[in-house]
Amino acid sequence: LGADLKRVEVTSDRRQGFLGLGMFLTSTSFSYRTSPTIRGKQILWSFLCEDVPPPPADVPRLDPGPATDPALPQTLRERLEAHVKDKACSYCHVLMDPMGLGLEEFDHVGRYRAAYADGMPIDASGGVPEHTKVDPNGPPPPLKSFVGEQGLTRLLARDQRFLDCASRQALSYALGQRIGEEQTPALKRIRAAWAQQGSTLRGLIKRVVLDDTFRTRRAEGTP
Repeated sequence: LGADLKRVEVTSDRRQGFLGLGMFLTSTSFSYRTSPTIRGKQILWSFLCEDVPPPPADVPRLDPGPATDPALPQTLRERLEAHVKDKACSYCHVLMDPMGLGLEEFDHVGRYRAAYADGMPIDASGGVPEHTKVDPNGPPPPLKSFVGEQGLTRLLARDQRFLDCASRQALSYALGQRIGEEQTPALKRIRAAWAQQGSTLRGLIKRVVLDDTFRTRRAEGTP
């Protein structure tokens, strides 16, 4: 309370890494509830470098909005499961929803919770798809199971797709451009050197800034 800033010691170990940050959890939610689909889509795009196409224009909304959402009898997980039964939706939702549902222990502004407002316990089980090549007429991809944000973080940290994506995203940010074929040799050098250093974030940044592709980069318009 009051106008002055006050230091607060965080003693809870319920959060781990970027996925536990309030900024990420809030920006991937609606103003009135969480969105496992948006959270899962953001993980696919930012952490696994997998593009997800936009939904078809004629797909109905999952719920009408904040005025009626709290009164709906089904849990968010149950509503999403019913939503996925529509073939027009299932193609992408089988990839996004299982990851986002594993973050349900955090509400729409990133606060930890053990139960919903009505007292229903949170089911924070989820899964990371082993691949993203989905046949609309075939079975969904196998999932690597986890529970909660910490379980998801540990699973992603061991996923080669995440390591490849992180290096690509870091080099893209450093160069200020999308990574093309011409940066492939640099990307291979960075990944090899980074792996030898234990694949830490500090090590990744170091390998990017020390690589000749970054050190000899010219500004736009420079001869």
